[in-house]
Order: sequence, then structure tokens, then C-alpha cells
Amino acid sequence: MRNPNTLKIYAAVRLGSLLLMGTAYAGGNSPMLQDEFTDHSHVMVAPQSHQQGPEFDALVQSTLKQADMGAQQGKVQEDEGNRPIRVLSLDGGGIRGVGVAEILSVIEARVKALAGKALHELFDLVVGTSTGGIIATALGMGLSGNELVNIYKEDAPEIFKKRWFGGIIGAKYNSDGLKKVIKRRVGDKKMKDAKTRIAVTTYNDKTRRTHLLTSETTSSDSINHDRMALPAGELEVTKGLRATSAAPSFFKGKNISDNDLFGNKDKKATKHKFVDGGVSANNPTKLAQAYAKRLLKEGAFGENHKRKIQIVSIGTGEADALVLERDAGMFGFGSPANLPGYFMDAAGAEVHAAMKEEMKERKNYFRLQFQIAAGYTAELDDTSPKYIQMLINQAHKATETEYFDQMIQVLCGQTIKKVITAGFKVAA
Repeated sequence: MRNPNTLKIYAAVRLGSLLLMGTAYAGGNSPMLQDEFTDHSHVMVAPQSHQQGPEFDALVQSTLKQADMGAQQGKVQEDEGNRPIRVLSLDGGGIRGVGVAEILSVIEARVKALAGKALHELFDLVVGTSTGGIIATALGMGLSGNELVNIYKEDAPEIFKKRWFGGIIGAKYNSDGLKKVIKRRVGDKKMKDAKTRIAVTTYNDKTRRTHLLTSETTSSDSINHDRMALPAGELEVTKGLRATSAAPSFFKGKNISDNDLFGNKDKKATKHKFVDGGVSANNPTKLAQAYAKRLLKEGAFGENHKRKIQIVSIGTGEADALVLERDAGMFGFGSPANLPGYFMDAAGAEVHAAMKEEMKERKNYFRLQFQIAAGYTAELDDTSPKYIQMLINQAHKATETEYFDQMIQVLCGQTIKKVITAGFKVAA
């Protein structure tokens, strides 16, 4: 009778093809393989050419041992000084950010199974706009993918809590709800407390400049507001996230002074009014790329300044063209509430087109986007359970594609290769 472990090693050496089916692992001494994401069992049958024998059994045991070290404990390390710099870019889009969170939860499950890494350990830099900025910061602070989803499922009504006469006089929503949610989920932390480098986009309402509020700190005694990336490591997370998510007509702008960036509350300083970064960079991929290049050049990622940059960009959903036409209304955009979403979708698509031309898609650049279900419009503040669940379902479909599987392979490819290769070397 063939040793059950024979079936396991056959699955291991075919790991590349298994990735296209979803991550699989062997359970106990059973010859069945359990799919972690669908709970479906698969029987792996080794060809007759793989006969049982002492040499093959030794190979089985050594490779399983190495695979366990890599997948369960994350001990099979990458060449940290030479691997690509991984950048995550997250679009703005209000409540539609729940779709981004859902996609990230699947990425995290896959990567944890294959490489033993959490999201904040996988990416070297995470940049987000508005709702994407909230996710980027929460992710950087160590929140899991499922926790990111729950922010929207559980806290959305509190975030989008209407003010008296909201939208008629002043901003539509009270920013106090957002502040409370951030404190409850992240705590009284500063940007520098992130476990990986993070940045959120914002727009200076006076200078008309787009900036990144980064988790960097500075030893300088002044802030150069001509630079795109501002060192905001000492900035309270609640202030930074209110600045990136202060969408005009939805939330009030956020005043931030240089002393806020320094963490110095003793001196007075000129305040700058910041509003939602989506005004100019709803898809922050180009900004994220530029910032990553600067950090790489400055040695922030080590001595090797020639490392490649890999970017994963995630959108907040696109409305079907037929829905837009049907609901266009007298002025061509239907409800005024839909207008910001339409503009943001168009701007995001333009950035994606430019990135595809510049970088090698499916190798150094991946763009994940999902389709808003037929019959729904591209609203930013519909917090109904039905709308939220639709977004989650549609976003999940984007993780069930060959394109998504290839992205996971690229992100984890080096680690997977080392796990399998190490096993064969030990056996030899």
C-alpha cells in the first residue's frame, strides 16, 4: 500500500498548478487535500511512475518538514536585501471601500497559507486615499483583513451619521463619528506607530497641492510644503485620516499645522486646511510609485538601490455603463450623489491605463477592480446592509480569477520556490 505521504509530496511539487485552484494543504495522515477557501476535499493521485521506495520516502519527509516550516511558521526567509519592493495602493470610494477590504482579506488568507505572512508583513509601503487611507492605516497598525471588513459592516452607520441640515448648510456628515470609529479600532496612536510604512493622500485647500501624509519622522525644524511627501510620523492617526477622508460636501476639511506634524503642542503654527485626497488622486498608484522610488533611492529599503518595485492597486468598484445610461436623468448623471463616484471611477481608470503602459502588468503591476452589480449605482454613502453585502460579493468575485491567482504567485513566488527547493536539497 502506498504511503499516504506520497500523495502529499506529489501535491507539494505541483504547488504551482494548485495555486490556480486555491491554496491546498494536507490534513493529518489522510490522503485527502482540503481546500482552505472552499472546504472542498480533493484526492491527489500520484502517477504509477512514482513508486514507493526509501529514497522517495526520504524526499517526502524532508520536503514536508521544510514546507511546514515555511507555511506554518514563516521560517523560510526571502532574500530581504534583493527581493522586489512591494507597494499596495488603495483607491478612495466611501462605503465601497468594503470591497477593497474583502479583497485584502482573501489576499491575506492566501499569503498566510503560502508564506506565513500577515498583510503588514507582505507590503513594504501601503498608500491609500480617503476610505483607502483608512484601510491603509488600519492595515499598517496590524489589523487583519477580516477586521478591515468589519469596520464597514459594523461601523458604517456611525461614520456616515448625518448632521442637522447636512448637505444644505455645510458638510453632509459629522466627522465625530469617523473619529470615534478610528479611536475604537486603532487607538490613540500616531502615524509612526505603523508596523510597515504607510501614507495617506490629502489635498491642501489653499496651495492646491496634493500631498502624502507619511509615517516618516523628521529631525528638521521645518516642513517643506513644496514636497509631495510630508513627514507626519508624529501626527495623530485620527487627524491624518480625517484629512484624507474629508470629501467636499461629505465631511468638513481638517486643519493641520506643522506642529501637529512635529507632535509639538506647545507652539502656535500656521494651519493648513486639508481635504480628501480624492480631489486630485483618488487612485494614488502614481503617487505611491513616486514615493517608493524616492525611499528606495534614499536607502530606506536597504543598500541595494536597484531593487524592482511591484505594485498592487485595488479599486473600489465600477458601475456598469448600462446602469449609468439608464439612470442618467435630465442632467446626464442621475442623482447628484452619484456624480463624485463617476468622476473618481474615470480618474482611476486613467491612472491604470498609464501604469499598464509604464510597468509590466502581471509581473510588476496588478490592478484589482470589481464590477458593481447590475441595478446598483456608484454611491459613496449607502450604508444599507444590502448594498454593503453586494459590494462584498462582487469584490470576492475578483479573487476567483486566473489574474488574481497569478498575482498571488508573483507575491509569494520566491518564498514558494525556496520552500520546495529546500526540501529537495535536504533530501539529496
